[in-house]
Amino acid sequence: MTGPRAQTPADAADHPLRAALARGDRAHARSAPALRHLLAAPDQSLIEEAVVAQVRGMLANLASQLVEARLRSRPVDAATQDAMLARLLLEDDLRAHCQALALEWRLARKLESGLAIDPVLSPLLQAWVAEADAATGSLAMAALAAQARFAQAQRRMQLPLAELPAELFHAVLAAAREVIPDTDADAVAQADARLRGDYEEGASRLALLARLVREAGAQTPRALSVEDAGVALWLSALAARSGESRDRTACAAADPHLGRLLLTLRAAGAMPAEAERQALRIQPDADLPRGLADVGTREAAQWLVDVQP
Repeated sequence: MTGPRAQTPADAADHPLRAALARGDRAHARSAPALRHLLAAPDQSLIEEAVVAQVRGMLANLASQLVEARLRSRPVDAATQDAMLARLLLEDDLRAHCQALALEWRLARKLESGLAIDPVLSPLLQAWVAEADAATGSLAMAALAAQARFAQAQRRMQLPLAELPAELFHAVLAAAREVIPDTDADAVAQADARLRGDYEEGASRLALLARLVREAGAQTPRALSVEDAGVALWLSALAARSGESRDRTACAAADPHLGRLLLTLRAAGAMPAEAERQALRIQPDADLPRGLADVGTREAAQWLVDVQP
């Protein structure tokens, strides 16, 4: 599908949405080293940004889980905890993932307050739970339970190891092997085996939401409506249909330039007017970039790939 007018190369380069996309991506790229610096600051009283505090809380919780799992019956000292946290702060992809989760939770709380959208049970998820098809209902119930656990964990600034994507789970285990002294090789090996044995990526919240979107929500337009889907399902549906990563989609929803969010919505199949309506649901006071009606779904998807920070 294309827009009403094909874009020439010159048109595309000058398009307001493309400029907004580039500005937002540059700001996102600049945020990564700034986030790392803020997270490493020893005096957290100087940092008031809620997202930074949420990310640090999740990383500290991951560090505690790793230390306790590997040391087991041995005493856990503050120095080891601090060293583990400092090592996790060096993991760029892990920080970015925690940032996306914190932004997702911030948006969920904002829409709960402003639009009365429940952060756990959305109308679409409720409909799927009551679905006559047993498989859909069972999958929706599992996703609902996982979302309830996510909400509880975010309120406590926690992130269970089992909820990490596989590549990040293995990365943090490797980090723990670097930090925690290997004084008892057998005990450490057993600890790693236990962690791996307890880990099942397909049972994680993100995997369940992705599967639900794929199997139950592949065609329904309700999945692209944040009022119907709720923030968690909405982000998963947007990512799945647009080809963007879910973490990047969560960050796009927090980008004040809104270029990437609008193009992600368009690439996912939302009509221009509906994409703009959704963007204003997320950021009601935003000044939307013009020209979305000129951009087709394929063009939007290509711009998301082409325009880099």
